[in-house]
Parts: sequence; C-alpha cells; structure tokens
Amino acid sequence: MASRRRKHDERVRRWRARVPEKTRLLNERLAEALTPILIAVGFEKVEFSLQRKDSPVEGRELRFERVSCDWVDVVYAFFDKYDSPGGFLETSRGRPRHDH
Repeated sequence: MASRRRKHDERVRRWRARVPEKTRLLNERLAEALTPILIAVGFEKVEFSLQRKDSPVEGRELRFERVSCDWVDVVYAFFDKYDSPGGFLETSRGRPRHDH
C-alpha cells in the first residue's frame, strides 16, 4: 500500500507543479482541512476509486471513502487546472462492488 500511496503522492506533486499558485493553494488548503476531519469519522484517503485497480485517483483529485458491507460513502474533490482556482466537492453513497 505504501508504494501505491507514493505513486499517488507523486501524481499530486507533478500536478501541483504545473498549475497556477492559487489553484495549488486551494488544493493544499482543502486537503489540510478535510483530511483530519474525514479520517476522524472513518473515511480513508484512497488511491483507487471504489477499490478498482483500473481506476486510479488523479493528481488533481482528493478522494475519501468509507466502506461497509452494505454501502460506500465517498467525499470527492476535483480541481480545475485553469488560472482561476476552481473545482467541485461532491459526496455520495452507493453500493460496494463485490467481485465474484
């Protein structure tokens, strides 16, 4: 898991190096604010969307999931790369993927 986390951290570092400073700061500040709060209520910062190895989280994404046997809660932030800092924050609940 540590190597996957490093891969995502590297994607984040490369993305932050390419975007305008205001966008980078928005991303950093939101990550700093959200991470401890979400972890405290059972979320985990993930490297793959909905545990799918074919769906890695991009460098400009923050994605947290809380999984049970019946549902998956998702908190997701996606940042635009343009001069004006922007993006969106989304929450959802869905069924977990069960591989047979």
